[in-house]
Amino acid sequence: MSAYKQLASLYSVLGLGLFARDLMPRLFTFIQQDGWMGRYIVDLGCGAGDSSLWIAKHQYIVTGIDASPEMLAQAEQTFGSQVLAFTGQQGDIRNKLNVSDADLVVAISVFNEIESLNDFQTVIQNAHAVLKPHQLFVFDLHTIEGLIELKNPSVRLIQDQKAHLLLAQTDYDYDRQILTLHYTSFRSTAESLYRRENMTLVLRGYPVLAIAQLLQRNGFDVRHVLKPNLDKVEVGKTSASRVIFVAQKR
Repeated sequence: MSAYKQLASLYSVLGLGLFARDLMPRLFTFIQQDGWMGRYIVDLGCGAGDSSLWIAKHQYIVTGIDASPEMLAQAEQTFGSQVLAFTGQQGDIRNKLNVSDADLVVAISVFNEIESLNDFQTVIQNAHAVLKPHQLFVFDLHTIEGLIELKNPSVRLIQDQKAHLLLAQTDYDYDRQILTLHYTSFRSTAESLYRRENMTLVLRGYPVLAIAQLLQRNGFDVRHVLKPNLDKVEVGKTSASRVIFVAQKR
């Protein structure tokens, strides 16, 4: 996840927080209608704070955890001078979490960057440890099918309002089910020159059924598997490019 040291300032240009921002209001309506109640929320891999900002604005108490200090700095900019109940905490979500008694743990646009099923299981166990009994762990995942779709178009050119240029290229490894995102940015300098930087993100595909089984083996019941529009997915039968897991701690 070290790529975020360079990508932090380009996070909004790339639109990396748009999915979280769009999902939060619909997600909270869904889980509340499904019976969830609570006040204290932990946002794993909070990034620039797109999820956390919406949550905090709606009178919840939020702790956002991210491994990148640069991303946490972006989160502070996202919140600006707004006096909201948000605490940013630097830490690797694969390590023991310095929080407890959470009513909800969310992780949006995080798990495809997890490097192995063992690490995936560790994060699930960490979420389980900090949740109150019968409360929810909600996270999303690009499916293997979805990662293949993301490889097209293979090259994009993006320009932001500051005249920074960003070249985005994708490469998919079918054998390992890995999508590699290569970013090359050209930033203007005071000398009217452009400084070039290269960054790489690696997204890994995981079978939806395998993740459902991991949750079951580690103290969760899978209440729902949803598409981004919150239609239900029947695991093993319904095709989806991205899924949202709603799991309940036993």
